[in-house]
Amino acid sequence: MSKKTRPKNSSERKQSGRITHEKQINETDNSPYAFQRDKISFDLTIKNLPWTEKQKEIISIFLDKKTKVLFLKGPAGTSKAQPLDSKILTPDGWVTMADLKENDDIISVDGRPTKVISIHPQGEKDVFRITFSDGSFTECCDDHLWSVKTEAHRNYRIKKNGKKIKANHDGIVLPLNEIKNNLVARGGRKNYSIPIVNPVSFKEKHFSIHPYLMGVLLGDGGLRTSVMVSSSDDEIINKIKNILPKKHSIKHVDKYDYRIIGESNTNLILNKIKDYDLFGKYSDEKFIPKEYLYSNIESRIELLRGLMDTDGHVSNKGHSCVFTTTSEKLKNDFTELVNSLGGVVKTTKHKNYFIYKNEKKQGLDSFCCHISLSNEINPFFIKRKNSLVKPKTKYKPVRYITNVELIGKKECQCILIDHPKHLYVTDNYIVTHNTTLAMYCGLTLLNMKRVSDMVLVRSAVESSDSKLGFLPGDIAEKFGVYLTPFHDKFEELLNKPQLDKLEKDNRLTICPINFARGLHFSAKFVCADEIQNFSKREIHTIMSRIGEFSKVFLCGDPEQSDLPVGKSGFNRVYDLFNNDESKEHGIYCMELGEEDIVRSELCKYITHKFKELQPTIQEQLKDTWKPSEGK
Repeated sequence: MSKKTRPKNSSERKQSGRITHEKQINETDNSPYAFQRDKISFDLTIKNLPWTEKQKEIISIFLDKKTKVLFLKGPAGTSKAQPLDSKILTPDGWVTMADLKENDDIISVDGRPTKVISIHPQGEKDVFRITFSDGSFTECCDDHLWSVKTEAHRNYRIKKNGKKIKANHDGIVLPLNEIKNNLVARGGRKNYSIPIVNPVSFKEKHFSIHPYLMGVLLGDGGLRTSVMVSSSDDEIINKIKNILPKKHSIKHVDKYDYRIIGESNTNLILNKIKDYDLFGKYSDEKFIPKEYLYSNIESRIELLRGLMDTDGHVSNKGHSCVFTTTSEKLKNDFTELVNSLGGVVKTTKHKNYFIYKNEKKQGLDSFCCHISLSNEINPFFIKRKNSLVKPKTKYKPVRYITNVELIGKKECQCILIDHPKHLYVTDNYIVTHNTTLAMYCGLTLLNMKRVSDMVLVRSAVESSDSKLGFLPGDIAEKFGVYLTPFHDKFEELLNKPQLDKLEKDNRLTICPINFARGLHFSAKFVCADEIQNFSKREIHTIMSRIGEFSKVFLCGDPEQSDLPVGKSGFNRVYDLFNNDESKEHGIYCMELGEEDIVRSELCKYITHKFKELQPTIQEQLKDTWKPSEGK
């Protein structure tokens, strides 16, 4: 700039610079939105995901030059990486993550088969082992999302008729890196619990040995030389008589001993016991044949009752049911059986002693399996036991997260499944849980050189008692945990060298909403995620920062707000701008349903279909804003 045209003061210099900048933009490309920056020295290769038609429409609208702001309302659902050795449940049993192929059937959150749409290798990642209160565990990456309830959610109450009553709360979704630092709530109690799986439906199967009889044989059966049943309970013996195959009978041979025999020297029961490799086994060697573990729900309940009628009992005044065995294999199979029916098992080990020739000797160790099931399933058939079981009013089946530890690096991958909940069954029947669309739009704009940088805005709302101010480090370090979900989406859409370069060139920045005042977003792509945790004032702060050539993507799920009831501004602002007048100013409001979510949250855990929100709860969670309040 020559001396003749050089601005005289700093204010003039700033204004002049901005004008020059705008001219540069206009002159660089035919589009007035084009933006050139020297640091862009390569073109991004962005992975195109299997978007739904609704998502394609949103991308098209947002990339349109007239669009300035887009509100996206919809449920979260995206994939996360699991180790290749993780077990995934299929209609035929377990396979490893490494064995999965596109179009394979796996069990979804509702207990039914769903298709694997696509598979995305993630390379080596840090893997953490999560241990639960029942002793079960699974593995996942640091950014893996979990559907959890805190102590506050479990004690959630609403006002009704002037009184506070306990009500259901579906909890929240959190990454592991946030969970692991807040495992203990006030008073030393466990903070996070996860959903319990609903009974899983496998294929219906027909058995030569009725499932109830198989349970009895594994409990009080003798399989060493013949097929024997030892029982003093007439109900058990009479039921066995009714479920034996044709031409088979049960013969009383001693006080409590019965032998199962077949006519014409054909004993289907004996032959099948041999086929299962159970014949000749001692009590500490017994196990449940795999086809019984992966049978239909009714068959598994019959199997459970056969086991519990023989080697089970009721304790703690009817509040606890216990199964006892000396076989570690049977203990493990029994645990899987109960887990598949929506229950949890906590096992204790006991040493047994006996007196032989006046000398105390140690016998076989026994495993006591304490089970907790829903009230819909009584684990006993015989009346003298099932009548003792009391319905649960509290202390219902629950799994708490008790420990998280880094175990090292493993090869991982993500999968996409054709299911709106994006939850499927993985190790030990454990349950876990969208910004991808926004990140795709932002990277596309960056690649088209229509914006210079990407700014990611998050609220500092925590779901626990820990506050941002107590975290160590500077603001970047404090807010690093909130950048993780964004970073995960970038990894899905870009290869690592490109992502590394974007980060090295400071093209990706995180901005806490607390520090947004006074900023001016010019030629930026701004994404505010989880805005259900923003107040009306905070959303206004973001929107009022919009400068020249910028585009803003605001997305959230109003049903996952961590703010007190009525404090979220998302629904209010969404409704305020959801009209044709706003569209004329470049502001669009779009909504996705569960059918539009195709990003699978690769989660290690079990299928549990979350209960639909009760109407009264929905009303409590929904913003009660009226149009007159927004004017």
